[in-house]
Amino acid sequence: MKKYLLSIFICFITLAGYSQKGSIRGFIMDKETGLPVAFANVYLLENLKGDVTDEKGLYNIDKIEDGKYTLVVSY
Repeated sequence: MKKYLLSIFICFITLAGYSQKGSIRGFIMDKETGLPVAFANVYLLENLKGDVTDEKGLYNIDKIEDGKYTLVVSY
């Protein structure tokens, strides 16, 4: 019985750690041409976490704490 309780406890601790973080995903495109912007820098001003867009203009910033952020894009 103790093994089962320990296993359940470990699962809840693990899930609680993951549930406190989020992610921001998006797509960057040129306003004039409508084409994706490849290799642009995208980051959060408050904590400097970021990503670089891929060839299709997609980015994904993981493991973000709950809150308000300013998203900055530079190319």
